[in-house]
Amino acid sequence: MQIDELRKQIHGYIDQADDRFVNLVHAMMMADLDEATFEISEETKKLLDDRLHAHQQNPNAGSPLNEAFARIKQQPYNVAS
Repeated sequence: MQIDELRKQIHGYIDQADDRFVNLVHAMMMADLDEATFEISEETKKLLDDRLHAHQQNPNAGSPLNEAFARIKQQPYNVAS
């Protein structure tokens, strides 16, 4: 089926679709738009820049992922009540 025919079918269906379906299609549309225009907050950009700078200054200061996980697993598990 050609894309034009698909569009016609969708347009015809959307006017009679229930709220659940319209909300689902809208959410998919917004997710697609958000993906194309993804933005990072200034706070997150600064955090990433700081971490990159720290790594560039001392690339050996970090730990391999398996070592970091091992340290985390050794810590006591506390759940805030």
